[in-house]
Amino acid sequence: MSDWQKDLAEIWESILTGVEEFSNEVQEASAEVVDLIVGVAEQITIDMESIANEFKELNEEIWRDLDWEDGFNVDGENPDWSLYYEPNREATAEHQPACVGCRNYNGSMFGGNLLVCGFHPYGWQEGQCPDWEGDENDRP
Repeated sequence: MSDWQKDLAEIWESILTGVEEFSNEVQEASAEVVDLIVGVAEQITIDMESIANEFKELNEEIWRDLDWEDGFNVDGENPDWSLYYEPNREATAEHQPACVGCRNYNGSMFGGNLLVCGFHPYGWQEGQCPDWEGDENDRP
């Protein structure tokens, strides 16, 4: 074998050795990353279980402290649920006239705010509503 062939064989052997070493290093690093990810996932699971247990204990404590003898009662005061929900308000000739007879009309009050319908939450102000649906005999 001539010198240049010998040199070429040594270069190829060196390249193959380098590739093999690099491959082994990548494999080791990958194993370390997987171990790290598994460790982090295990720690997250432990932390989440701890938080869930603390929340459960806090929730049980809150419900134990509520006084249920006179209905829903917190610290001796019944909350005013009307701040959150009031009965439906009907559409009339004076109140939301474009909505009279419309099957889309909602009329619920939430926190003092009227929800007229899903198309026009604040109502239709001018003439006939383009989204009105119902029996034509009920149209205003």
